[in-house]
Amino acid sequence: MSAKEQLPLDELETQLMARFRPVAPRTEFVDHLKKRLENPPDMTVAGPPSWKTGFMILVGGLLGGFVLFALIRKLVRWFSR
Repeated sequence: MSAKEQLPLDELETQLMARFRPVAPRTEFVDHLKKRLENPPDMTVAGPPSWKTGFMILVGGLLGGFVLFALIRKLVRWFSR
């Protein structure tokens, strides 16, 4: 393959480079981005939920289930008259 015979991809790349000029980012932007990437923000991750949270979920679920059961039972009795 000689120098004049270029691959279609090389030709496309050459056309794109001729059409679009490269953009040089501001150094302030690059420095700020580098600082943010190297030093992520401090975050405190919440620990596992306490037993109180689990207990409240359990009580809420049982109470909700009981209310739903009582409501369905009452509706079945009312419609079966």
